[in-house]
Amino acid sequence: MLGTLTGEEGKEQYTWITYAEVSELARGFAAGCQELNLIPEVEGPDGKAFRFLGIQAKNRKEWGISHIGNFHSGTTTIALYDTLGEEACKYVIDQTELITVAL
Repeated sequence: MLGTLTGEEGKEQYTWITYAEVSELARGFAAGCQELNLIPEVEGPDGKAFRFLGIQAKNRKEWGISHIGNFHSGTTTIALYDTLGEEACKYVIDQTELITVAL
């Protein structure tokens, strides 16, 4: 399901992990975040409760695993891109009351 390019230049190859492995890793990630209270509920303007987890990473398997883990815990992914700049990231973090960012 998810692959990582490994090896020396000119001899690179993809190392893949299966759907089952991704599912196990994502569920473990979600359970750990909940156990450590890294994704607490915050109240939205209409009184509805939300959970948020920021992810700031290059496109790689860990991004996907974190994002899929959010599905398992009812958490909304807040994508923080390098191109946003410091001020925009700070604004997003403040608006969502984000306390945890996976790197």
